Amino acid sequence: MKILSILLSCLLIFVSCKKENKDQKVAVDSKTIDFGMCFFPNDPKANIGYVIKDEKSFNLLFDSIRNKHFSCDTALIPNIDFSKYSLLGILTENVCSSKIITRSVLNDISNKQYLYNITVGKDVEPTCMMLVKTMNWVIVSKLPEDYKVVFTIIKE
Repeated sequence: MKILSILLSCLLIFVSCKKENKDQKVAVDSKTIDFGMCFFPNDPKANIGYVIKDEKSFNLLFDSIRNKHFSCDTALIPNIDFSKYSLLGILTENVCSSKIITRSVLNDISNKQYLYNITVGKDVEPTCMMLVKTMNWVIVSKLPEDYKVVFTIIKE
């Protein structure tokens, strides 16, 4: 009986000491994709960010942002398998610099969200007034239905 109590005590101590990391953030595999000048959004939504989870939304968006000023009538958009992937995108604006230092996507498991973080470089010349816009598209593993995306742009 004494051995059983010791074993039970040890088991309780082991179980109570094992903590689940609920604040875990895991890197998500992502692939940067450039749709070129034929598919560059010129609307305020681009500054907030796009989360595209299905082909219908993808086609509607890309038909609406197709550039009319270049010869883009026949430009093709790549095929994305939305049963496996989601597309995230946000516009960055920087004066005189288009240098993107890092792009990363993390899965914040406890808050059910993907965190898309972009770090952009410093402005090159303080007197320069040219605004440089960069569209930051990434393909990520399929975003779960109950997840949201938080976009963060950090300027160095």
